[in-house]
Amino acid sequence: MHYTPNFNDPRIIKRCKQALGFVISCMDDKKPRAWYTRQIDKNFGKQNNPLSKYLRHRLLRTVDDSYDMFNGKCKTYVYKAEGVEFIKASISTKTNNETVIKTNLELAIEWATINFKDQLETLNFEYNDKENRQWNPIQNMKSDYRAQLLRSYGMNFSYDIECAAPTLIYQHSRSIKPIQNEKGKYIQYPNDLWMEALEHYLANKKTVRIQIAKEADMTYKEVKEMINSLFAGAVLAKNPKTAVYQLIDYDKAKMLFLQQHEYLTALRDDIKLLWNYIKPTMPVSFKEDKNGNVRKTAMTSKKKWDLYFQLERTVMNSVQRYLECKQIKFFIEHDGWTSDKAIDVVDLCDYVYYETGFDLVLKEVAH
Repeated sequence: MHYTPNFNDPRIIKRCKQALGFVISCMDDKKPRAWYTRQIDKNFGKQNNPLSKYLRHRLLRTVDDSYDMFNGKCKTYVYKAEGVEFIKASISTKTNNETVIKTNLELAIEWATINFKDQLETLNFEYNDKENRQWNPIQNMKSDYRAQLLRSYGMNFSYDIECAAPTLIYQHSRSIKPIQNEKGKYIQYPNDLWMEALEHYLANKKTVRIQIAKEADMTYKEVKEMINSLFAGAVLAKNPKTAVYQLIDYDKAKMLFLQQHEYLTALRDDIKLLWNYIKPTMPVSFKEDKNGNVRKTAMTSKKKWDLYFQLERTVMNSVQRYLECKQIKFFIEHDGWTSDKAIDVVDLCDYVYYETGFDLVLKEVAH
């Protein structure tokens, strides 16, 4: 690449800050993430622009360049740490003969403040509905940067639903209405079993996660993500397409350990049985094979996640109504939120239970 930017040009500095702020805020230098082309173009400029090409070359590494526009599959990227440092140094300023290079946090906050100015100043955040979740671009920011950004606008209180996916799916299985067919046979009925491994996890989730993390040489966050994914249909298999195998970086020995883990085996049995109660309540779909035979489609992980997102949305709609009644400003983050005022969590849990029937535990999250 023969093009060299004039890093003294204010217009070039502005575009560099936009690209830097985006990759620092929303990407990782190790874990790939999928992005639409229009999102990259918005922050880097059009692909045929010389500066845009230059910044892409310096800052982005494409991990998987395959995409499918019809099924929403995007290219995945990581950022180049050395490129970030080079561009930061190139647009640095000098004060009293001292070079001043902005920190990643400063660049991330500056980027977000410029791009979401109206929403941040009014604390009225705009969301798009996607698969029963409310999406706002600020959610793409790394959690530490996002928390700092919201704090700078007076949003000082954060809350999460404890064990959201396991809790909602489990309680849903126990609230199923019994239905009989014309012969008096029950075709669906509530889960009334005592599920020892599952109940143990809900009561001792932190201890369980720490123990498995220690035994399997995983991080606490990885174990949490793995168990949540098991509740929504993930499998423990040495298959590069499966979520858990990707999570543990395709480590065969680690996967074998997880497959044979006594407690995880009991928990997976409980989860499988739990879904046996839920499946009869879910819509049935069919598709025609190449021979013209019409067959019922299998229960997939996506269908299970879709149900969880429906349950989560029901709860979060109730939470939002409560916050709006109390005139509390809030920013939704899937199964949690950040607000400008402290919340009476007992009162809120009672409100949600009255509206939805879900008995939740809410926790305040320390920034």
